[in-house]
Amino acid sequence: MALTVKVGAELESSAPGANKRKVLIVELTGDASYPAGGYPITAAMFGLIAIEMVLLNPSFTTNDAALRLVAKWDKVNSKVTLSTSGTADAGLNEAGAADVTATSVINGIIVGY
Repeated sequence: MALTVKVGAELESSAPGANKRKVLIVELTGDASYPAGGYPITAAMFGLIAIEMVLLNPSFTTNDAALRLVAKWDKVNSKVTLSTSGTADAGLNEAGAADVTATSVINGIIVGY
């Protein structure tokens, strides 16, 4: 029920002030226990005090090439939610635990301080 976080690169703003912004290039890896409502994320997971913005690669495949997942940041609940893409005429449905595995990798950008 947790994401594994890998920070690939970190950039820090050169603007003066107490809250210098950081931009992190991250890789988030799921597990086989995707929790209903999404994976919780905290600023501390990324070495930050606060998260201001999360940009995620919106669509990626899992170990099942036929299954595409859509990743989204739920800012209100501070969670990364995953949905299955369904068919061409269907809307998105929340992913189930069986849809997400340790090979489910989401690339993204985290902005915070």
